[in-house]
Amino acid sequence: MLKRLFRGLADPVLDDDPAFDDFDLRAARDRARGGDWQAARDVLHGADHEVRGRRFAVLGDTAAADESWLAAWEREEPGHPDAAILRAAHLMSAAGRARGAASAKHTTAEQFAGFASLGAAARAASRRAIELAPADPAPWDGVVSSMLTGNGSMPEFNDAMREGLRRDRYHFELHLSAVTYLCRKWYGSHEKMFAAARKAADGAPAGASVHVLPVFAHFEYAMREYCWDTRSPEAFLQVCQYFGRRDVAAEVDACAERFRAAGPRRLGRAPTAYSWLALANVLAGRPARARAAFAELLPYRAGTGAWGYFYLDGADGFLTGWSWAHR
Repeated sequence: MLKRLFRGLADPVLDDDPAFDDFDLRAARDRARGGDWQAARDVLHGADHEVRGRRFAVLGDTAAADESWLAAWEREEPGHPDAAILRAAHLMSAAGRARGAASAKHTTAEQFAGFASLGAAARAASRRAIELAPADPAPWDGVVSSMLTGNGSMPEFNDAMREGLRRDRYHFELHLSAVTYLCRKWYGSHEKMFAAARKAADGAPAGASVHVLPVFAHFEYAMREYCWDTRSPEAFLQVCQYFGRRDVAAEVDACAERFRAAGPRRLGRAPTAYSWLALANVLAGRPARARAAFAELLPYRAGTGAWGYFYLDGADGFLTGWSWAHR
């Protein structure tokens, strides 16, 4: 199952745009690339925190490729809080590019140095954004995510989480950054990671995307325990056995029920959530549940980073999972 095994079906038509179904964001991003920074400013204004979080991420990646339009915005409207938040997002995207996607043992000292340097700059930019937007949780997420580059301390992490959640108790990006920071492969442990993921979902309103964070924690656990050094068939079998456990499957189902309780969701992180549910059910060998999640997600191919934990290529693994579920 590490390669495409089910080729009897025609592949679905997939949309790989990271903006997913946020067509206002797509239009604003494309206009920003052409120099219309006002389009980026306008699409960020007035959106809820989860949608804004995704828009900052996509626009930050866009600026990492060419920041001229962001620099023009900063010149024309110095001190605009959203421009400051976006600058931090741009720097974190650039940090990720500097490090690369390889494992630590295949990452050079020069790459790690670039990762740390740009991460420190992102943290400084986030601190400036906090001064400009004191009521916004997004800059606090910028502080937490920048700490993945090796900057900061546990007291600073705790302070940033407390301040960010005081502004939005169920801020998805902030909680996701915390779960990542506290996982074993970064600066925590399995126990701290699961506690953070479950606390994020505790008491959240029906339909909130944070309900699926424990599912993501299970991916982190399985990857670290079974696929840390290999993507072998034997490791994949161990992953499938883990997700097939009654207690793990029950928690995935509970997360899915709470996430779906408010009806179909779009925009923000909903596509990522549906992708995670599809992956968890593929790994558990439950095709009907996997098909249901794919149906809610398609045509968008989201969340492939998690698929890459268990397949040699996340995007190809997504298609392998879809083919298996629909065989």
